[in-house]
Amino acid sequence: MNTNQSIKITISIGSSMLTDGDCSMKDRFSRADKALYCAKRGGRNQIQQAQTP
Repeated sequence: MNTNQSIKITISIGSSMLTDGDCSMKDRFSRADKALYCAKRGGRNQIQQAQTP
């Protein structure tokens, strides 16, 4: 095993704030999930905040 090998790690995060219009946590998680995939499409290694409705 070569101990000089490096591992590249990336992270993409989607976040969402709880709003007064949310009927359930599912609403919040759905927005965060959409923001996560937006971060991945944008080149990864970034954080995207979901837009509030």
